[in-house]
Amino acid sequence: MSGIHVLHIDDEPGFAELATDMLEHQDDRFTVETATRASKGLDRLTSNDFDCVVSDYDMPGQNGMELLETVRE
Repeated sequence: MSGIHVLHIDDEPGFAELATDMLEHQDDRFTVETATRASKGLDRLTSNDFDCVVSDYDMPGQNGMELLETVRE
């Protein structure tokens, strides 16, 4: 079975690190990359394949719903 590649976008680096550790500990199939700004997350999405994107809602510059709309475009 192949791995599950997750992109976690959150403007709080400490929380992003904690969530990454918890996901990867929960199941060794998870590989999590983080981005601390929506724009950095979008950059990663254009250059990498992810199975799942997890995003904070309340972020400066672009909130989670705006990010989702951009990704869908």
